Amino acid sequence: MKKFFSLLAVLALVGMVSSAVWAAPTTEATHTALASFSGGTISFSADLYNWNSTYTGTTATNITFNTDGFILGSSTPVFKCASVYALIQSNITASTGKVWVYQDNKNNSDSKYVATTGRTDGSNTLVSGLVKANSGGSKAEHFAPLKAYYKKLSDAKNVITTLPTQFPPDGVGEYGVYNFVDKGDSNYVAKDPYTLIATGDGNYVGTNEWGRNYVKEDVVMFFGATFTNVLGGDSYGTNSITFISEIE
Repeated sequence: MKKFFSLLAVLALVGMVSSAVWAAPTTEATHTALASFSGGTISFSADLYNWNSTYTGTTATNITFNTDGFILGSSTPVFKCASVYALIQSNITASTGKVWVYQDNKNNSDSKYVATTGRTDGSNTLVSGLVKANSGGSKAEHFAPLKAYYKKLSDAKNVITTLPTQFPPDGVGEYGVYNFVDKGDSNYVAKDPYTLIATGDGNYVGTNEWGRNYVKEDVVMFFGATFTNVLGGDSYGTNSITFISEIE
């Protein structure tokens, strides 16, 4: 759809009746100025890298977690950061171009991690996150809620020098933390602005009291998940983290 930028220009000409009294305008002309721009494209990538503090590591195929030292059997939720991050890059020159991210655990291509039944979270039923293998979901401990933390690349290099152990890693509030949503969640809304990752304004780096923030810079996307009642031999996973781009 074309976008128009409009400017209304009004010219009023007045004449003097006398040195003391102004007469009503005798001539008025109204003009409209329009400029429309067509075209526009989207390029987007979310490439995975093995962790190192210089963000120049080797590429990775999957988002993996280092579980060394994990406390097994704990009923207290334990948070772990992934040992892989994504480098988000985009160039969107269409005004309606957008990139979203979501999950679809009810349709995981690996049947081990299919969530046939969701967990209860307040008034909602959720299937998002990592799913315990062969559990089908259903219980809260059969899911590891999945989060992402976003930092523009220049800040990440300066602030995060070791693998984070919590979100946010620099202690600056919850801004920048994103809870993954799933198409099977009862409160899921297609193309919800909450799931936006990139727009013509740039790449997502979190929220503040005024709304969502985007920057015209590459962004580092860290992953983390919270595990509960994990036993030796358990595995949790998903293969339905999907980025989708579209010019509406």
